[in-house]
Amino acid sequence: MHKREDLTSVKVDGLEYYVVPCPNQLEITDSVTGSNVFCSTPLDNETSLSIEDRRFLEVMEKQIHKNSTGHWEMPLPFCQGDTVLPNNHPQAIHHLNGLLKTLKRKPQMEKDYLEFMKTMFSKGHAMPVPSKEIHGQRGHVCYLQHFGVYPPRNQPKERVGVMCDLEQMFYSFYVNPEHWNYLRFLWYKDNDPQKQVIEYRMNVHLFGNRPSPAVATFGLRKTAVRERRNVMETLSIDDRAKGLRDLDLCLDTFPVKRSLGVYWDLENDAFTYQVSLPKKPFTHRGVLSVINSVYDPFGVAAPAMLQG
Repeated sequence: MHKREDLTSVKVDGLEYYVVPCPNQLEITDSVTGSNVFCSTPLDNETSLSIEDRRFLEVMEKQIHKNSTGHWEMPLPFCQGDTVLPNNHPQAIHHLNGLLKTLKRKPQMEKDYLEFMKTMFSKGHAMPVPSKEIHGQRGHVCYLQHFGVYPPRNQPKERVGVMCDLEQMFYSFYVNPEHWNYLRFLWYKDNDPQKQVIEYRMNVHLFGNRPSPAVATFGLRKTAVRERRNVMETLSIDDRAKGLRDLDLCLDTFPVKRSLGVYWDLENDAFTYQVSLPKKPFTHRGVLSVINSVYDPFGVAAPAMLQG
């Protein structure tokens, strides 16, 4: 006989039914650790890496290396190792013809386009495809469809930490040679509109390619971890924040700086909080006053402040 207070009641059509709890329990344990797989842990609400993220990091860690010029070189992060793509050469020709017609109607845009290509070729970010490699391996050649986009008007910059040109950041990371043919494009020979169109290929991770931000961020973090003090030494005194101009970056400890109202620990690259609790009465108004005295725009400190 069960007591009614131990039972769960359900009302259906005005009638109340009592459900007797099941005396059996089902427990699933991990074959390695022997612990219950359904137990709660403090990490349950942590955002974990997806399978694709883990695979990306594994590929990058395994294949990142420095080339002969001292630049980081990384592959294109394909989902499958041996990726076969359809032939899009006809589509690339059709797109280029439309682009050239647009440039003829807009002389200033054509001038800017040629200047951009000149800069890219002069820096070695792209090169003509050798004649013996024009045909390439079937399924391992892809043509990029490029077009011109004017950036919005320049906004005033505030020197907070390290600022950089995102496009040039991508071009600082090179592509493994075996993936160059996936980054082919069509353009004038010698960047001269009077000459024929030939095939080029990029050897850097280009701006606008979907995986480029992740690749560049990975390379940037790799550089920051290994050579962060050397990177800071390359910055001129005028480009450093005021509190860092007289700092010996090889010997001194990085200070804590304020960035957008938040304290930034440069040494550990972490946000910190400097709390000076005011004396307030232990009332609703007093507690709220103390909590709101901590500037926490991201809500990072909220779990620590609202315990109890």
